[in-house]
Amino acid sequence: MNRYIWEVNPHMKSAYIEGYQTIRPMIDLERVIPFYDFYDAFSAVVWCKNRGIEQNKEFLEESIRTLQKVVAY
Repeated sequence: MNRYIWEVNPHMKSAYIEGYQTIRPMIDLERVIPFYDFYDAFSAVVWCKNRGIEQNKEFLEESIRTLQKVVAY
């Protein structure tokens, strides 16, 4: 959600939270989003390795930048 939706359309985050809270209490997103960003980017690097680094170079570089950002966090 964060990497492909909220970072592109930040205004959607509040609508998501409002809707989610009608079902159950919201988890601490600020605490868990960095973990999910790391997991998603790490998995994407492995995916690129398995599917071909040259064919997926842009996606690989994007994922590496995300990992660098999360690790520096």
